[in-house]
Amino acid sequence: MLATTCAPFVVRPLMPYGALSPEARYTRVEHYPERAEATLTFPGGTRQTRGMASVTRTTRAPRTGFLSSPRNQRRLLIGSGVVLVAGIIAFVSAVVLRGTGNAFTDTFSNKPAYVYHAPKHVPLSKDEISVAREFMATAVTRKDLDAAYNIVHPDLKGTLTRKQWDTGNIPVVDYPAENVKTAAFQVEYSYRTSALLQVNLVAKPHASVRPELNFFIGLKRAGGSPTGRWLVSYWEPRWRPPIPEKLN
Repeated sequence: MLATTCAPFVVRPLMPYGALSPEARYTRVEHYPERAEATLTFPGGTRQTRGMASVTRTTRAPRTGFLSSPRNQRRLLIGSGVVLVAGIIAFVSAVVLRGTGNAFTDTFSNKPAYVYHAPKHVPLSKDEISVAREFMATAVTRKDLDAAYNIVHPDLKGTLTRKQWDTGNIPVVDYPAENVKTAAFQVEYSYRTSALLQVNLVAKPHASVRPELNFFIGLKRAGGSPTGRWLVSYWEPRWRPPIPEKLN
């Protein structure tokens, strides 16, 4: 048979809060009695008493502060994530996707800025009409390629020599026109050093080409000088073959 005698649980009174040290303010002391006895009764009436040492347990009280709140912890986590994402975006923008804003250095000059002024329109001259008709009568009809070489601008003949030009393999669309001397010109534009005209040519009878065809003819002064002689710089038909709606 076991008989146990134990004194009641004792809690030491705490001192006033202001009189405790910072660490002691968060400490609660629970003290068990200094002596507790247990009496054992054996068969035959023999008893034995044993003592138990006192036990003191110290428990630290829960802390209070900013991080003790789950809501504040979530806010801190979200804020940290936002800062991380912003840092990644800034790094990518500055290193990976950086532009070429400074690739070309700015230059400054004290000279007046260049202002474009549209060329002044001038009436079509007799020299321009004469050169255009001569070109059609020699190069377009293929009657005198050698004579046409002298009135063609480098923009049209390129680097062709006279010998190469005279072979007829030239960048000029030929057309067997019969109205070279009487065809009327329509002015697209006419400046002091350049002009663009449109002319309607009529083919000779029984020619295996379109009976009528409009051409653009361009003229430029030699060397771009206002006093240079007129040369033919462009020749192309206005007509383009129609695109079929359905292909069989």
